[in-house]
Amino acid sequence: MWFNCDDTCGNKSGVLDIDVKAGSPTLGEFVLRHQFDRPSSLPDSNNEGIAVAPQSECQDGVKSFFWTDDADQDGFSLRTDKIPCGGCF
Repeated sequence: MWFNCDDTCGNKSGVLDIDVKAGSPTLGEFVLRHQFDRPSSLPDSNNEGIAVAPQSECQDGVKSFFWTDDADQDGFSLRTDKIPCGGCF
């Protein structure tokens, strides 16, 4: 599951997974799989929703990643950048 945290935590995004390892102290809980800092092109604003392009959109090893900004900073509510393709981080 992807997550995004707004300007309260630096607009970091990441991927959570459910721990299914037998005997793990976090069995059945969400665990952080990978975390991304916000791209330099993304202002530290009140960014909220995210969307990830499907694997079929990969070109040159990257695909689009979109954010919505409910503060409408600089007159824009939708921003985009690129993230690495692949299913596992």
